[in-house]
Amino acid sequence: MSNQVIWELNSPNPDNSTNFETASQWWLELENQEIIFAQRLLPATNQAEDANWEAQRFDEKLTLTQTRVGGITLYWHSPKSEQERSITPTKLELNTDKQQLYIYSQAQQNLVIRITKPQTIYQSYNLENPKIAGAKMGDRLVLLLQDEAQNIEVKLTLNSENVAKLKTILPSDNTNSIPLQKPDA
Repeated sequence: MSNQVIWELNSPNPDNSTNFETASQWWLELENQEIIFAQRLLPATNQAEDANWEAQRFDEKLTLTQTRVGGITLYWHSPKSEQERSITPTKLELNTDKQQLYIYSQAQQNLVIRITKPQTIYQSYNLENPKIAGAKMGDRLVLLLQDEAQNIEVKLTLNSENVAKLKTILPSDNTNSIPLQKPDA
């Protein structure tokens, strides 16, 4: 259920300029936010997501300031440097679900930069009276929830500890309310 926005230099895609505006707005909203700045060589597939994005020593966690867009160039300052930094892309791939922006460099065409907001982003769904099916598999309980109106299917696999937690929040009497509890961290 990824929400991808792709802009590419000289693309005939009719949504190309709208996609650039969306990515630009996301970039501007990084003002005074902490991000993870990572750069990798493009893999043979030329797909940024295929690169090894595990943390490496040259990855930077920093707060961007003075973010701006001029033409197609992205500009910013960081606390470590008083100099303005910039990159001119040939392609931008924004994943709004993961809060990640891949920037394909025009100057170094074998390089891709990934800007990530470091917080965990959860996708939230509200299923109203979904169809429910379940099965016990060893010490695990598998529940399947389907909401036909939204075309959403959720499969939950619970170990015995989580089954016990579920039993504690389900009412044992005939009351209609279930206390809402946040998941354990």
